[in-house]
Amino acid sequence: KNRKLLILILFNLFIFQSLLAQQSEVKTSTEVKKRQIIVKTVNGDLLKGILISQNEDSLTMKTTYNPSLVIPNDQIASIEFLEEGQPKKVKGEKELVEPEAEEIEKEPYLNESRYFLTQSAFNLNRSEITIRNNPMSFEYGITDDLSFSVGTSFFTVLSGNFIFQASSKYTYELNDFIRFKLSGNLIFSNNIDYNETFYSLGTGVTIGIPDAHVTLSAYNGNGGEVITSDYFYSAATNLRIFKSISLIAENIFFQEPSGNMRSYSTYAIRLLEKNATIDLGVFNSSELTEVELYAIPVIGFNWRIN
Repeated sequence: KNRKLLILILFNLFIFQSLLAQQSEVKTSTEVKKRQIIVKTVNGDLLKGILISQNEDSLTMKTTYNPSLVIPNDQIASIEFLEEGQPKKVKGEKELVEPEAEEIEKEPYLNESRYFLTQSAFNLNRSEITIRNNPMSFEYGITDDLSFSVGTSFFTVLSGNFIFQASSKYTYELNDFIRFKLSGNLIFSNNIDYNETFYSLGTGVTIGIPDAHVTLSAYNGNGGEVITSDYFYSAATNLRIFKSISLIAENIFFQEPSGNMRSYSTYAIRLLEKNATIDLGVFNSSELTEVELYAIPVIGFNWRIN
């Protein structure tokens, strides 16, 4: 009788331990959901997204281009949890069971913070550095919400003129789909015949995600001979249609003292590479339309150094 009682007790303990283990797994699976992480792979790639689950073989995460990206644990160098209070780095320790590792997709550089001429309410990451044309400028992410850029135009320098450009942008994320921005811009032009200064303060809202978003902006400033209006506005959109291709369009509107409306428009295909984007498009303005020149080809590039 005592032996049967002992067996019954041991059996109940075994069942209870199994249930605890299952609840622990469920709890762990629930806790990892919706944690924003940055995964660094052994070959140096950085993948940012939301952690879905992790087991002894692999990690599953959601990114902007893949809702269920699976990364083998032996290809993970470190994991950084972005939420406050979480451990900063966890080494991937488990080895693959299968002899061949699943290929990790490389996320292309979206350049979601910029259109062709104007900017969205997305920003550079902290310490991120980019170089772009229109005009040639160097941009640096001071924090995740504040960036600064300076630059010039080599073409105007070669023609005997000089242009200096400086701008800053502060962004605020209201939620996953709505962001706001405040920006300041200064352009000084030293022409052979005259000097001209363009300055503006702007604000705007971006609605959407990095792959698909629309930005509406309003500016107050002085455009000299370029934009003869205290107030001007812009509407721009960026839509990713394939893994390595996006479409961008933007329009800038302002009213002249005479009351006539003027506009500048750009439409382009953006080619996405790992650390660069190339914009191939056309530019149109009210002045070009008046002389029956409806568009001129333009090219833009943005290179992410780190």
